[in-house]
Amino acid sequence: MQHLKQLQHRFKMLLSGQKDEEASLQVADVGRLFLYQENQTKRLLSSFSHKYKKTHDYLGDVLFKEVVLKYAHDHPMESPCLCAYGKGLNAYITGVGHEIARMEWAMNESLLGFKTQPNLPPVETFSSGEKAYFTLKAGIQLITSYCDLKKIWLNREKTGVLYHEKGVYYFLVAAHAQKSFFIEVSQKDYAFLGLLKLGVLLSIIQKTGKTDMLKKFQNYCTFLS
Repeated sequence: MQHLKQLQHRFKMLLSGQKDEEASLQVADVGRLFLYQENQTKRLLSSFSHKYKKTHDYLGDVLFKEVVLKYAHDHPMESPCLCAYGKGLNAYITGVGHEIARMEWAMNESLLGFKTQPNLPPVETFSSGEKAYFTLKAGIQLITSYCDLKKIWLNREKTGVLYHEKGVYYFLVAAHAQKSFFIEVSQKDYAFLGLLKLGVLLSIIQKTGKTDMLKKFQNYCTFLS
């Protein structure tokens, strides 16, 4: 069994283009190995292009491929499932592309973490002081960015677009019906959502005068079990 695992490990290194002198001596059919490598590269790029569509559009084909292959070289796949593979790609990109990739991974995580959970009943139906804990629904992400990502997502152009507007922008990232999306929120809303993510007692929300904020985001909240 140990010998089989070693062979599997060496073969995986060869497919990913990593050096393994012992394994290279055991593989005679170089042409077939090259075909496997090409197929794996196409599969990898297809998966990343799906998860990082905007990043791909922004960087262009050549640079995007270079970034993905560098990432794959540094982070060999541990599982044949590609849906959860690709975290940290933004570390290989600078500037605006870095921010776009961060958002796209947050959107991917919102899909992976999505669960069907009960919505809250109307906030008005809760009595004062009722012991109920609320939290954000599974999969919801909160991120900040120095780029106006909302404007970037609405931009119909693809490669070669430069974005100069800088500031601090706040976003809630969620998923519904097998699609992920994000909405821009205010700094005040972002701080409140951060507390909700940790879990908040209804009475505290009422005492601090944040009931209206709970109403505003109640579709993204559920009971903390």
